[in-house]
Amino acid sequence: MKLVIGILFSLVLVSCGSSKKEPEPRKFKKPYEVVDAQYGVIPSWINEPQNWSKEKDVKDSKNFRYFVYETEPKNSRSIACKIAKANAVAGVAGEINQFIKESLGTSLQGAPNDMDQKMEEYVENTLAQETQSFVVGARTHRTYWEQRSYRTDLGAQRNYRGFTCAALVKISKENLKKAIARAQKKIDGEVSPELKSKVQSALDDAAKKFVNL
Repeated sequence: MKLVIGILFSLVLVSCGSSKKEPEPRKFKKPYEVVDAQYGVIPSWINEPQNWSKEKDVKDSKNFRYFVYETEPKNSRSIACKIAKANAVAGVAGEINQFIKESLGTSLQGAPNDMDQKMEEYVENTLAQETQSFVVGARTHRTYWEQRSYRTDLGAQRNYRGFTCAALVKISKENLKKAIARAQKKIDGEVSPELKSKVQSALDDAAKKFVNL
């Protein structure tokens, strides 16, 4: 009898443990209502460009990387999409720069503070502008626009309507490598000899990770 009760008790514990649910994703309230859009469903590339490419751009997905740039609300749909396309390259350059900055921060831990500050200022200002000229071969692969009605009763600061546009940018991994290599060469000229090998090693590793994200 005790054996039966023990087995039943164990089964109850197992069933209780297995009934635990994973926490549900949080839901955020948007301060706008979508009144018109290019498609009835939001394209999956907006949130998961790399995963999207593996299904929808199979031929190039292994040799290319995909980036998304989205505009703030504009008065015109055409203006919003022109801005998205025009700023797409700047968006790619910005991600390269941020990745370099984070890699440098890791590699220069323990270095003098003035060197850290000098490199940070250089990467944020000078290199940030130059990197845009290093990014070649990037092209807009897809766009998606929405017309939104922002309302105070939904949380917006004022009532207004505007168009947003997202651009999916496609660039070959080979061109990304070249862009990063040119950025690295610029950094070499700003690093002291005693830190050069340390920084170069960190950036080489960072470049491989960035290209294959």
